[in-house]
Amino acid sequence: MLNKVIGIKEATNITKLSPGTIKNYCINGYITSKKINNTWVIDKTKLIAWLEMKVIFETINNNYEANGEHGKSVDFYHNKNHLLDEISEPLFEYKFNIKLRHLKFPIITFTNINSVFHRIFESHEERSYILSAAKDYFIEIRDKRVWEFRDYTVSEKKGLLKFVNNKGEILGVISSDLHSKINELDLGADPIANGWELNQSD
Repeated sequence: MLNKVIGIKEATNITKLSPGTIKNYCINGYITSKKINNTWVIDKTKLIAWLEMKVIFETINNNYEANGEHGKSVDFYHNKNHLLDEISEPLFEYKFNIKLRHLKFPIITFTNINSVFHRIFESHEERSYILSAAKDYFIEIRDKRVWEFRDYTVSEKKGLLKFVNNKGEILGVISSDLHSKINELDLGADPIANGWELNQSD
């Protein structure tokens, strides 16, 4: 059963993805939707949950050594079929000690390869909790770091934090109290939503 339903156009506005990409995700079951005649209707609540997990996954990948480096990996699964394409049900349930039928997709998994220590985070987990837990698994990359949000990106470079929107326009920079600001970003803070004051970039 779909909750509040929307069409392709509104889903495009929410996700900033192209209509073609949204349709492809509907076809492949990445986002919760249903086709009625020739029209896709999408569950808005679950779409937003999926998008938030996608942003979190990309943030983790941009900020930590992942995907098997140093014996540690992070994976993002859109839905049950996507997971089963990459790992068998018995193996998944053995590794994470949770029944697949109990999962709420999408999910992110953290795995220490050759270890019995694994974690799984489902779509209802808070962003800050996931990013905080990720510190237990991955070594931070300090030469240049990136935090991606829905409408903009923050990057650390040459002693400042640079803010750029999805159109490539510079929104501003922060050059003071970086250690504190970076810690807040690592814990999932959304600077613009939280009202951080940006200085104009030269």
